[in-house]
Amino acid sequence: AATTLYGSKAANGVIVITTKKGKSGKTVFDVKSIFGTGTATHGNFKVMNSFELYNHLATSIGNEWENLSSPTKPSKAQYIESKLAKSVTQYNTNWNDLAYRTAITRLQEVNMSGGTEKTRFYWGNNYYNEEGISIGTGIKRFGSRLNLNHDLNDKFKMNLNVGATVTSSENNNGGAVGQSYTNLPWDRAYDDNGIPIDPKIMPTGVTWYGRDQANFVFDS
Repeated sequence: AATTLYGSKAANGVIVITTKKGKSGKTVFDVKSIFGTGTATHGNFKVMNSFELYNHLATSIGNEWENLSSPTKPSKAQYIESKLAKSVTQYNTNWNDLAYRTAITRLQEVNMSGGTEKTRFYWGNNYYNEEGISIGTGIKRFGSRLNLNHDLNDKFKMNLNVGATVTSSENNNGGAVGQSYTNLPWDRAYDDNGIPIDPKIMPTGVTWYGRDQANFVFDS
């Protein structure tokens, strides 16, 4: 039967997708709302904070000092300070916290259907808003569909199906995912006035310690 209706390619069966239709009777309203959240998971992988990173590097520099043979070599503390000032620990930026968020997903649907014995309608609308777990990402989508069914007589029927979807997506996280692991905690994302810092234009006397000189908070 499937081959007769849909051709030779349907020999193994077909899947028929039907759209929602209205039923005669009083107009029925259907409202649905779904809410969800999402968070990033990193397993057991963790990056060092400002003090852990300093202590790790200071230990390496201290080992380097042990191998110095100069009779005039400075003290171990002086040598470490000359290579890596402890003042770098005045800032302790958690770049992971800045890169990721608790993302909220919302879905709202409002549908109505009804009609008479001869004319029936179904009108469905939905709004979907999904925040990305990474900052600066997400998607919004609005859809609407109208289905009209009218019986001209016992033999002839008229169907009208109209639908439209509008989608808006955002994908501008400024490299947050990668930088959340490579940026150093010694660097600040914001200045004292709460303005994102541009690492490529640093004030005199201020150092950006990160290798890439990139701040996704500024770039996004």
